[in-house]
Order: sequence, then C-alpha cells, then structure tokens
Amino acid sequence: MSQLPLGLRRYLVIVWVIGLLVWAASWALTFEQRPISWPLLTVLLGLLIVAQSLPQHVLPGVKASLNTIPLFIAVLCLPVSAAVSMAVIGVAVAQMGRRRPWCEVSFNTARTALEIFIGGVICAGLARVGGAWAALMTAFAAATALYLANSALVAGAVAAQHRQPFTRILLEVAAAEPLDHILMFLVGGLLALPWAWMPVIAGLLLAGLAVRVASAHGLVWLPNRQRIQA
Repeated sequence: MSQLPLGLRRYLVIVWVIGLLVWAASWALTFEQRPISWPLLTVLLGLLIVAQSLPQHVLPGVKASLNTIPLFIAVLCLPVSAAVSMAVIGVAVAQMGRRRPWCEVSFNTARTALEIFIGGVICAGLARVGGAWAALMTAFAAATALYLANSALVAGAVAAQHRQPFTRILLEVAAAEPLDHILMFLVGGLLALPWAWMPVIAGLLLAGLAVRVASAHGLVWLPNRQRIQA
C-alpha cells in the first residue's frame, strides 16, 4: 500500500469508505419487500466466485472476469441488501483465494458493492412504475447504471495510478469490452420476461462455460468486468 502513488491511496480509501457505507445502507434502508430466493442466491454466489477467479488482461493495469452476468442477475432478481451482500462475499472470497494484495481485495470488494447498490436502488425505484414496458425499462436502466459506475470507478483508479487524465482513461475503459455491455443489455431484456427466469439463468451458466472454453483457444473478446490490477 505504501508503494502506491499518494493519489491512488486516497482514491482507494474513499472507495473503501463509500463501499462500506452503501453495504450498511442496503440493510438499514427499506427499498423493497421482495423475498430472498436462497437457491438463486446460492447459484449466483458460486458462479460469481468462479467467474471472479478467472481474470484476463484487457488494458494496461486493468483485468477482466466473467462476473457481469451473475452480478446483473442478482441486481434484477434479488433484494438490494441480498444482491450487495452476495457481491461482497463472492468478490472477497475469490480475490482472497487467489492471494491478491489486501488493497486490491478491498478495492474490488468495495467497488462492486457500490456498483450493485446503485443498480439495485434503481431497480427498486423503477419497480414501482406500472405499465407494459416497466420490466424492460428497469432492466435497461440497471444495465446502464452498472456500466457507467463500473467504467467510472475503474477509470478513476487507473488514472490515479498512472497519473493520466481521467476522461481519456474513462473512454478507454468504457470501450474496452463492448460485447460485455451489449450482452448485459440483452440479458436484461430476456430477464424482463417473467416466464424466462430459470431457463435463461440455466442457459447463461452454460454459455459462460462455453465462452470460457473458447477463450482458452485465443479468443479475447469474451464478456467481462474490468477491475484494477494493483
């Protein structure tokens, strides 16, 4: 930690503090009354741990993993508190399992908590809106929020680490993996259909495995999430 640039250390501390606060807020504040689906939470937690443990380099100082899909499904299908807690536990377990530096574990855990909290609050708020397009609008709004929050938080860390302009890094991070975000929007549209919950989730688990196998043969465009490399 002491070897990191001062600007990066300050940035990490800010993200840690905010991440802890939003995790506490997800339990302290009542956003919705949806029950927790423990089987779904267990499946998503397992998939998140596996996905987070399989990173790939995307940009200098930035890695990627397959965790977009389980995190996004958690935002759409679980209460805010359960989604944030699942994200925190899954990311922390996977990072510690890979014996990553504690500052990297803390940053990725807090960053993910903040992203999922933002997406979950948006879902909870829009869930009160009626109409035929309410579910689809909610899914797309949550996907957009996760995309922007992820890109901004990662870009801030990279910019602080390399002392480069935030705007330029943000554009690079946001454009690094367009298929990730396109896939997230498509998943959101499918999950907005009530009859499709379990079949789609099962299909995504198989699709994630297939993409992982394909990536082992040199494909570098797999769906992913960006995170800072300490």
